[in-house]
Amino acid sequence: MTDEGVTVRVCLVQGERSSGLGLMTSQYLEQILAGAPAKQRRARSLRGRLALEATDAKVTITVSFRGDRIDIEDGAVPPLDAYVGGPYVALTDLLAGRANPVMEHLRRRLRVRSSLRRPFFPYRVYSLLRLSHAPQRPWLPWAVGLLVVGGVSAAIALAIVLGGS
Repeated sequence: MTDEGVTVRVCLVQGERSSGLGLMTSQYLEQILAGAPAKQRRARSLRGRLALEATDAKVTITVSFRGDRIDIEDGAVPPLDAYVGGPYVALTDLLAGRANPVMEHLRRRLRVRSSLRRPFFPYRVYSLLRLSHAPQRPWLPWAVGLLVVGGVSAAIALAIVLGGS
């Protein structure tokens, strides 16, 4: 049975007592999912927990993707599959799909960490959040993959050189 007709629900765990970041994230997710079958499919395909921390406002939320439901709760709720932290304005740009987490991390505007189980989870969430008219960069996952492979190769080469000395 397909869940194509199932609407993804966005739930605030603390309800109206949620932080401003939680309320804003909830409203944004509801807006981008409303009447958008492609976004609904993408949201249903996501599984995992993403912590978002506005470091300047000292506010953290966890967005849990559970297939037919997205839960938003205050605080960092383990186990986390990814973490994105930075200034409140940088997070709102990310949530609005105007900022790419990988590029913002490379620019040192945001800190992005992923678990080894789901290394591309922040980028997959970004693909859900991205505005449909945002510039597409199909080469970016390949570029990130090449950077990771290059970094691992360099570390192995360095270990061989240092081990042989």
